[in-house]
Amino acid sequence: MRVFVSYSRKDVTALESLTRGLKALGHEVWLDQELSGGLEWWVAILERIRDAEAFVAVVSRSSLASVACSREREYAVALAKPILPVAIEPTPIHLLPPDLAQRQLVDYITPNDDAAFALLRGIARLPAAPPLPVPPPLPPPVPMTYLSEISHQIYANTLSREQQLSIVGRLRDAMTNAEYYDPARELVTLFEGRDDLYAVTERQLREIMALPRPSLTEPDHGGDASGDPSGEDQRPYTVPRRRTGSNVGLIITVVMAIVAILIGGLNSALSWLLWVGFLLAGIFLIVAVFRGMAALFRLTSGSDSPGGTAASVGDEPPRTSSRRRSQGSIKSLALIMIIIGVILAFMVNIEVGWVNLALVGYILMAAGAVVFVIALLKA
Repeated sequence: MRVFVSYSRKDVTALESLTRGLKALGHEVWLDQELSGGLEWWVAILERIRDAEAFVAVVSRSSLASVACSREREYAVALAKPILPVAIEPTPIHLLPPDLAQRQLVDYITPNDDAAFALLRGIARLPAAPPLPVPPPLPPPVPMTYLSEISHQIYANTLSREQQLSIVGRLRDAMTNAEYYDPARELVTLFEGRDDLYAVTERQLREIMALPRPSLTEPDHGGDASGDPSGEDQRPYTVPRRRTGSNVGLIITVVMAIVAILIGGLNSALSWLLWVGFLLAGIFLIVAVFRGMAALFRLTSGSDSPGGTAASVGDEPPRTSSRRRSQGSIKSLALIMIIIGVILAFMVNIEVGWVNLALVGYILMAAGAVVFVIALLKA
């Protein structure tokens, strides 16, 4: 008989005895130990459930808390597969979901001869698997991994105070597992980069970052053997990186360009380095101008206000570092306009018939001053 075994990673040690017992009884046992995570992993699992003649649901606190185990079992029910729940640890009856509570539970907590005979009787009493229903039931969605779900929440446009504290709690739980300690710390750093954090959230994030790395031999505080505090079966996870920028390159290249112009710049053969500096300055200037214009639009349109809900009584309001960064970009734009205006008005002695470069310089200086004032007024 082809037997599909649904289990939680935390139970992998106890599972070895169970699978040996099933194989000793002459059954073909399948579990997903050799599969990696993702869509292909989930598609393969569903295919094996459809192909199975019996579905063994390993019952433990971890498997009952696992979203993957729950969806596997629900799919087996939808396919009318014979289901045999096998308990590998004492589990209160009130914790069992309805589809398991109504079935006879095989006691395999102590894997001895009595447990082997109970397993044999349970398998023998299962009815034959009926043909697959037509049309087939919809396959359940891929379980979202625990850390992926946290990451998804961190990237939300707005987060209320309660949502922020909920994420903090889940990150704290994740960091109690040695295997997930490092990616959880990266998520904390990612979360700290948000622009709408409340003071209590920032304080608790600092406390989390101070947590020591747990030992691999320390017992888990819930979750499965993969280190997932939610109890879900997880696969390796990579924390998405947030892009960061710096104005250091812009400052250096602008200074190089100004020096190039002051000592002869485009009209001299002083050094190829001056040409490189001027070209790099142009690139950085274009980027800075676009960033500044985008920040100016967001600031003037009111779309750069911090997310989240209003602070409750006794709590500080969300910080406004997003507005400060926008103001910094706008001030940089104003500074660039003023510098270019000064260069055109006072430092460049080039005759152009169709345009007055000095007048353009004065206009740029005036416009830069206006932009700078707008940034100050929007503070």
